[in-house]
Amino acid sequence: MRYFKVISLFLTITASLFSQEIFVPFVQDINIERKGNLIRISWVDSPDIYGPVYIYRSPKPIDTNYPVLTGIKEIEIPYGTQSYIDEIGSFESIHYFIVASTETGERYPIMLPYRNAIACAAEDESISKVNIFSLEASPKGDSVSISYQSVDSRKPTVLYRSSRPITQRSDLLSARIVDLNIQAPFIDYPVPGLPYYYALIFAEELERGVVEIIPGYNATIEPVILPAKQDSKPRGDVLLPNLIMPSAIFHGMPESIPESYIPLSNEAELAIESLNTFVKTKEEGPHAPYILEVDFNTPSNSEEYIFYSIVHGAFAGKDWQKAQREFSAFIKLPQNRDLETRAHFYLGQIYFFSGFLQEALLELLSVRKAFPDESYKWIARILTALAD
Repeated sequence: MRYFKVISLFLTITASLFSQEIFVPFVQDINIERKGNLIRISWVDSPDIYGPVYIYRSPKPIDTNYPVLTGIKEIEIPYGTQSYIDEIGSFESIHYFIVASTETGERYPIMLPYRNAIACAAEDESISKVNIFSLEASPKGDSVSISYQSVDSRKPTVLYRSSRPITQRSDLLSARIVDLNIQAPFIDYPVPGLPYYYALIFAEELERGVVEIIPGYNATIEPVILPAKQDSKPRGDVLLPNLIMPSAIFHGMPESIPESYIPLSNEAELAIESLNTFVKTKEEGPHAPYILEVDFNTPSNSEEYIFYSIVHGAFAGKDWQKAQREFSAFIKLPQNRDLETRAHFYLGQIYFFSGFLQEALLELLSVRKAFPDESYKWIARILTALAD
C-alpha cells in the first residue's frame, strides 16, 4: 500500500513537469540579403516581449552561450524596426544571432537556427576575380571625391559615371567615361542636383572583354548628389547651354515693332564689315584640336576603346609625337572603315599642329567626303598657312 502511494506521487510530479509550458520568446522568419559588401537582415519581432532586439555578429560560428560570455560585437535595435543593414569586408563570411529582450533588459539567448540565427557565406568565385574594390563616391563641396582600392595601382583604369545604377556590363554602354588612369583620391565635377553612380575597371579588362561589374566592389550602390545652387557656374558636361534672357522678356514686348527694314548708313555698313572680317579671321585661325562628336560616345568594344584612349589621351593632351605614332600604328591593324577614316582626320590635325602642312592637307582631303564640314575648316586653315 505504501509502495503504491510512492509510485502515485512520482507519476503526479512527473506529469505536472511535462505539462508545464516553457516561455521562450524569440524573433522569427529571419532573412538575409547580400549586395556587394552590404548585408540586409530582416526578421519578425517577438509578439510576447517588447524590449530592444540585440544582434550579435561574428566571423566564427556562434555557440549558444557565446554571445553572453564573450565580448562579441553587439548591435542594439529598437523593437519594431525589424531590419538592419550591416557592412562587411570583402570576401568575408559572417554569422548572426538575434536575441529578443524585455523592456527591463532581460534577454533570451536561445538559439534556433534559421529562426533567430543565420550565417552569410562569402561571395561566390566571380567576386574573387574583381581587381578593384571598395569604390566610394562622396560629395566634397562642389565636387565628388572618388576613392578605391585595387590589386595593382600601376595598371591603367577607366572611370565611368552614369545617372542610373551600374550593375552589369551592358550598363557601361549608357555611361560616360570620366577619365582614364585615375589615382585615388580623384575629384570629379558632375552637374549639381542630379544623381550619379560610378564604376571603375582596369583598361585591360575592356581590351580583353572580361569586364565584371560587382556593385559594392567596383561600382557604387548609392547615388551621390551635389546640392544645386542658383549661382553655380555651368560645367563642361552640362548638356544644355545657359540662356541669358533679355530683360524685355520679363516686361512684355516692345511698344512698337518696325514694319519695314531700315537700312544702315554707309559708315555703319563699313564698320560691321570690318568687324565681320576680324571675327572670321579669329574663328578660322588655328586653335585647339577638334574632337568629333562621335568620339565622345562610350566605346562598345576593344577596338573603339583603344581609339577612344588615343583621342582623349595623347591627342587631347597635345602630345603630337605620341598621338601620331599611336594613330599610325592603329591604322596598320585591320580595323573597321569608320575608325580608320576618323584616324586620318585626327592625323591631319596632328600634322597641322606639328608644322607638316602638306601632309596635313593630304590627310584631310582624303576624309573630306566623310566629314565635309569639319574637314573644310581645317583645309581652309592649312591653305591659308601655306599661302602665308
